[in-house]
Amino acid sequence: MNAQSEGNGRRLADRVGEVVECDSTAFEAQCYRLQEPPALGSLVVADDGGSEVLGVVSGAGTSSIQPGRRPLARGEGEESVESLYANNPQIKKLLMTTFQVEIVGYRSDGTIIQRLPPRPPRVHSFVYGCSGEEQAAFGESLEFLNILA
Repeated sequence: MNAQSEGNGRRLADRVGEVVECDSTAFEAQCYRLQEPPALGSLVVADDGGSEVLGVVSGAGTSSIQPGRRPLARGEGEESVESLYANNPQIKKLLMTTFQVEIVGYRSDGTIIQRLPPRPPRVHSFVYGCSGEEQAAFGESLEFLNILA
């Protein structure tokens, strides 16, 4: 195993976040990089090393890490957003970006099954963007549309 791949065969570079809340039909993940969620409508997989749950990104947002506390405007006098962040490095520690995922399937014994899994992903499962091969395999059937509808 090299430094770029993980024990599950996925690449560390493809990891986009971590599950922070889940239920039987959806989960929410927090991004590791501020304001860099996966694209809306993209296919992602929550992998806890024992099960893989597939989902479609349905929303994303950036907010304060403290519930009920709103970010304050800090850009007066700044030339650009980049300079605002450079001159206020604490901002990246006070904000978080999350994304919501609708569960549309899971992998069992290497086979993709397009229905709700027996259990949702665990909190702290790693979330990865799906490879082109995974997207193509998933797109061979449209059964998942019933779940989204």
